[in-house]
Amino acid sequence: VTEARRRIACVITGTAAGLPGYTNVFDPQNMERLIKGDSCITPISGSTKMAMLDKNVVQLKKFPDGTSKKLKVDNEGEVIKLAAQLGSFDLSASYGVPPGLAETMDVAAQVAVAAGME
Repeated sequence: VTEARRRIACVITGTAAGLPGYTNVFDPQNMERLIKGDSCITPISGSTKMAMLDKNVVQLKKFPDGTSKKLKVDNEGEVIKLAAQLGSFDLSASYGVPPGLAETMDVAAQVAVAAGME
């Protein structure tokens, strides 16, 4: 081991597991769910499917011969049916982050801040 490696100190003070598919993103049972291999994938609601259609999604379909084609998703039957969906999450209410600051972050950044605070 080099001198530089000996000088690096790392302390793990805790862990956090935020999972989609449950009411509370940082539920105390999440580590147990991970260990058990529980699925976090849930059906997509009709309103979510309609919201996806409003975004004019284009699907990239790949074929066995290596070619691909872009197809516009323009009806509910073509929208994905299952997804890992984030549960309820409010950075301000749950973690005391000022609303003005929380509003400057996208959901991924908010979840990352909450994970650090867990």
